[in-house]
Amino acid sequence: MLVGRNKEIEIMDAAVCDDRSHFIAVYGRRRVGKTHLIREVYGNRFTFQHSGIYGSGLREQLNGFISAVELRGETYKKNPSNWIQAFDGLKRLIIRSTEEKKIVFLDELS
Repeated sequence: MLVGRNKEIEIMDAAVCDDRSHFIAVYGRRRVGKTHLIREVYGNRFTFQHSGIYGSGLREQLNGFISAVELRGETYKKNPSNWIQAFDGLKRLIIRSTEEKKIVFLDELS
């Protein structure tokens, strides 16, 4: 149950109902319920979701992201060495998805 988040819920619900694409950034101090809010509003409707590794370096972050994309069935011809190459896999995954509304959730995005 969410208390005191009516404005945020309204914004997130409106984005899903709209015909256009939206980018929603939820930010704030650590441990205040941002992830819980997003999971409560969108449930299991994510086309893709990934949580970054708090306090880790570039290589570890990239490897975690690549693994998450590959778990959803996308493959890379060669191991991405930067975020542009890594996001190409996510782009292909989104294009391949048959869901009408694509919801991508990136948590702990630094």
